[in-house]
Amino acid sequence: MCTKRSRFSRRPDTWLAVTLLLVVQSVNAQSMTEGELHSVGPETESVCALAPVMHDTGVRYVAHESRHFKTLEPTSTFSVTFLDEDPAEPWPVAARAAVEYAKGIWETVIVSPQEIRVNAYWADRGGCTDAPVTLGSAGARALHRDFGAFPHSNTWYVDALADVLSGLDMGGSTQPDIRVYLNRDCDDPDASTHWYFGTDGSPPAGTIDLVSVVLHELGHGLGVSGAGRVTSGTGTVRYSTRPYAYDRFTVDGSMPYTGLMSYPDFSVELGAALQSGSGGVLYGGSSATSANGGESPSLYTPTTWKGGSSYSHLDEQTYNNTTNALMTPMLSTMEANHVIGPVTCGVLEDMGWTVSMSNCDLSLPVELTDFRAVVDGADVVLKWETASESDNAGFEIESRSTNDRFVTVGYVPGAGHSVEQTTYETRIPDPGAGTHAFRLRQVDLDGRSTYSPVVEITVEMAAMFELTAAYPNPFNPSTRFSLAVQKSQNVRVDVIDMLGRTVATLFDGSVVAGERHDLHFEAIDLPSGVYVYRALGESFAASRTMMLMK
Repeated sequence: MCTKRSRFSRRPDTWLAVTLLLVVQSVNAQSMTEGELHSVGPETESVCALAPVMHDTGVRYVAHESRHFKTLEPTSTFSVTFLDEDPAEPWPVAARAAVEYAKGIWETVIVSPQEIRVNAYWADRGGCTDAPVTLGSAGARALHRDFGAFPHSNTWYVDALADVLSGLDMGGSTQPDIRVYLNRDCDDPDASTHWYFGTDGSPPAGTIDLVSVVLHELGHGLGVSGAGRVTSGTGTVRYSTRPYAYDRFTVDGSMPYTGLMSYPDFSVELGAALQSGSGGVLYGGSSATSANGGESPSLYTPTTWKGGSSYSHLDEQTYNNTTNALMTPMLSTMEANHVIGPVTCGVLEDMGWTVSMSNCDLSLPVELTDFRAVVDGADVVLKWETASESDNAGFEIESRSTNDRFVTVGYVPGAGHSVEQTTYETRIPDPGAGTHAFRLRQVDLDGRSTYSPVVEITVEMAAMFELTAAYPNPFNPSTRFSLAVQKSQNVRVDVIDMLGRTVATLFDGSVVAGERHDLHFEAIDLPSGVYVYRALGESFAASRTMMLMK
């Protein structure tokens, strides 16, 4: 089995949310003076469907942060035409920006003198509330074969790659190379799951990162897809007796030098290979193998054929939570994959694309092997280990309670450069009762960053009440703290200066037993000095101090 350890590793069975399905068929053949073209209808496109089980991971692979992304020179041009399936429900401005951002990432990876045209539709895909939810679809407009410049004869090439290989605009300047459809019904911020249009790679809980989905779908449109399918236990890797360029490189994982094309079409042997589990089918191209550390990458071939998901993606078990996760078949809520990944770039290069390999994997070279949280009295202790580090400035500690956004609560310097195991530990003092989520933001020496998986831990309330320490403290101009009680009651929380004057009332109402109430204090108009925040309930009174330093 081909394996690759994630920098931020996580057991593959702990999350599942969005399944990215690829359906491959072709229709409406028509002849040309040279070679052959097959027009492709919407039914041939890859389909992204939201699975019934949602799990927020907080995993984030974003090498192309704004300041860094702008320094990369584009090596191709993707032009996007935005089309509204229903004029009454046009493309949101923020959604357009997300699509433009995604195509900008591809422009720094693909090297092409030919313009790559994309039609992007804001479309009805059957709602966004009842699983499975279709997020979108994408595919090449047409397939081409047997033109002189193509690397393989009797092989189907997608529109965009055919243009590059032939040096011609084979589809004509008025036709798109790729068509993408995205579900407008998921544009509902009040739904439990909906689109996140931001480009910062930090989708909040319960949201699907649109940039990641668009990047994935464009990958299929560029040719990361095969003709493989299984019917009644028999398999094939050809459409209309010919393979896609992708199929030329697939091999049997149990016999690594046996290409899948050597099996008879619609044979039981090929059906078994396509349903042989993780590591059962490998992508044997030399570029992809080199990008995978000298081992042929594993494709997604679950033991039960999943139409639209099996075979045309990288293996979920091997590549989830890694920089190669973009073209795996699953994406969780609160996850962002904004790097193409070296293995995907290798796959594209094997098929005939020229790619900027240096821009395929701009992730940070820190290999996290363990990250856990334990309760110690009223505190939480975070512990983690790295197997190796390079250019590691350090780790920002981020925390979230209930449905809040993550906030920074600490920092631990990194080892810089290390080829040995390094152990880290930090204490979060008195975070308060309730369930807390933590993650690490690993920062490189040049400012680039990426996030670890999220760990959660529950802190029980030991006393009749809890009033946590303010963080940050000292602060300027804002800080936060929390309150919890064992018995439901009315509570008033005031901020008092050193002269005994109440300068702010932060809360005056009912607090439910066992629930943590988070409070935020802004001191923009107050002078520097020591302030007291006091909680007065029906059965308790408590106070703590904080210092404003301007």
